[in-house]
Amino acid sequence: MSPRLAVLGACLSVIEGILKGSSTYSAARRYIVELAGCFCCGAGTTLSLSSSQSVASQQWGLTSDEWLMVETLQRRLMILADYDDVLREATDCSFLYGHREIFPILLSSGHAACIQSLLSAFGDAERSLLRMTPHYPKQDSDACAKAYRQYLLEELHETVVIQVCRNIETELRLAVHAQHYGEMMTPTRKIPHLKKMLQKWRVGGVVVDVKRQVEEYLSQSFYDLNAVELHDGRSYEEMRILARDLFGLEIVEFYLPHGSLEQSMDVLEIMRNLPAFVSRFN
Repeated sequence: MSPRLAVLGACLSVIEGILKGSSTYSAARRYIVELAGCFCCGAGTTLSLSSSQSVASQQWGLTSDEWLMVETLQRRLMILADYDDVLREATDCSFLYGHREIFPILLSSGHAACIQSLLSAFGDAERSLLRMTPHYPKQDSDACAKAYRQYLLEELHETVVIQVCRNIETELRLAVHAQHYGEMMTPTRKIPHLKKMLQKWRVGGVVVDVKRQVEEYLSQSFYDLNAVELHDGRSYEEMRILARDLFGLEIVEFYLPHGSLEQSMDVLEIMRNLPAFVSRFN
């Protein structure tokens, strides 16, 4: 076998062994494949035909067109091998940490379908904080990431969750008011939008259940207001039923009495008219 064929066969065997040896395509494997490919191409390499002749050399290996095809295939293979890293770098939004003051503005103007993407984009900085502070003690680096996550949670609660709670409460009050006055209530455009907001969002490793928080908010609000104005108990009960029918919310029942008829003196009625009772008390 001629030296030309021997070198070409050895290079091809090396390339085949590397490509079949493992599912990974590390940097070392790439360099070996490129080096073996250069020998196969024979670019700039000559073989001496005779030591006594001054001009006795010839090119050997693959042609330029064949080597161009090999380079194209190798480039595609590198793209596939680096796909995860390239995609991670291309979609990394850690730079938003320096622009976190626009986070509340984007939240307030975003739709339900965009909020999770927005939270994920700003959440990339949390992982970067853990990688960029290796010289800090672990407690300090964790504290930086937790402080940033807490900032995102607070802004989400103040900008989105509280507004959803208030808007749903307003819609329920308007619906009950329309029923009491015999008016035909036309469903507003806010109701479908508010339904979409009642979902779970992830901020880092924390899951924010908006529906559960709205249920807790309305249960506490209805109970407190009904305890002050017991005669409005029927209205709040209707709002509780409407919340279940319109938004699928399970609000806690109040179980507050409208009066204390089992006793000779109605204590609840006295509390409603306390100034009159004090003026007549002997």
